[in-house]
Amino acid sequence: MNRPVNVVLDIRQTSDPPTDAAELRELWTRVEKYLAGTSLRATEKVVVPLRDDQTCVLWIQDRLRAPDRVDDTTVFSIRGVLEPATVRHRCTTCSAAGVVTYGPFLCRGCDQGGQPGRVCDEHAVVIEGRMTATCARHRPACSCGAAATFWCNGELCRGRNAFCDRHRVGHPGGVDMSYCRDCFRQKFPDCAAQGCNSTGSIACEFVVDGRRATCGNAACARHAYRWQIFGPHKRGLGLCPDHALRLKSLEDRQIVFQIVAGTTNRRRGPRTDSRRTYLRLPRLTIVRHIFINSRSRKLEVHSIDRMFGELQHDNRTDGVMRRLLQEHEKIRKEDLAAAERDGARGRELFDKLTAWLRARGRAEVANHISFADYRPRSNLLFVNVEPEYLGRFIGRGGAEKRAVSNDLGVRVEVERK
Repeated sequence: MNRPVNVVLDIRQTSDPPTDAAELRELWTRVEKYLAGTSLRATEKVVVPLRDDQTCVLWIQDRLRAPDRVDDTTVFSIRGVLEPATVRHRCTTCSAAGVVTYGPFLCRGCDQGGQPGRVCDEHAVVIEGRMTATCARHRPACSCGAAATFWCNGELCRGRNAFCDRHRVGHPGGVDMSYCRDCFRQKFPDCAAQGCNSTGSIACEFVVDGRRATCGNAACARHAYRWQIFGPHKRGLGLCPDHALRLKSLEDRQIVFQIVAGTTNRRRGPRTDSRRTYLRLPRLTIVRHIFINSRSRKLEVHSIDRMFGELQHDNRTDGVMRRLLQEHEKIRKEDLAAAERDGARGRELFDKLTAWLRARGRAEVANHISFADYRPRSNLLFVNVEPEYLGRFIGRGGAEKRAVSNDLGVRVEVERK
């Protein structure tokens, strides 16, 4: 048996290539008739003429082993067929003009039997802000009716709305990013301070109703106020100028409500243990100083605890705030117990102070002072002194106050009104 001749049939230059096995056999019959009596050893490429001035090419893979002449006993093995490229995804716009062009992009406006249409490189329209294309006929339009030039990816639009250049607002930092007017105002609000043209970068966290809705205004770093309810090393609640001034006019219970509601709003997001610890309510001793700094009022920790408890059991308090207050309840009990211990120790030191004054013939001064506060960590004893006896209590250059501090082993200070 003769060794088969391995060939590759190239029909890429044929305008009417075979579409099934029968047409392929018919084409090969014409090729065999043309090859009869020829030698395949002279060349690797054989051009076979077909009808209507068309040709196909036969590539001989092992011509040195081919027979001297092709006859009826020559066996061919077609190892492959090189066919013309078929454009499966045709550009819808080009097809309407009778031109076949590959469309790599999808146009969802061009419906083709429930499938999105295709667009070629020439007819594709890609506008700024989204890596999607359309044809010119289905280009997105702005709300004003003009052709859109960008998609807005702001917080309100989130890439769903397109706008023209007339409604474009560029990023203030020069970044290659644009917004519609509403999203720009939401992202870069004006400072709430009158006459300030800066961007309000700090949102006001003042709660304006029982549902914990905030003020909605913002202020720049120069006009915003940080209410340090979480201590000096943590970022306090941001307040606009108007609500920063309102703090002094709030009632005691309103101050407590703002502390709890502001902390609750800050706790939105992932409830990780570290976030819970960082955003817990301030201790009663810190709240006491908040009242001193915000309203120049000095309250006992028992009074402050009572206001937290009333808010916790109020039917109008929402569930999230109530859960936060329940978490805080254990800490409040610890603060009350500590306040009892510190108060007892402070009064013990105060009794020693009055005894020290009377032993030195200063009973009149001892009768016009009272216990104010004791801070064990700082070893500070605060006393209230009536104004007309202040100089006699302190002494020249603070000598008397230093002497009693040294003798009692505690730093004595006068409580400022």
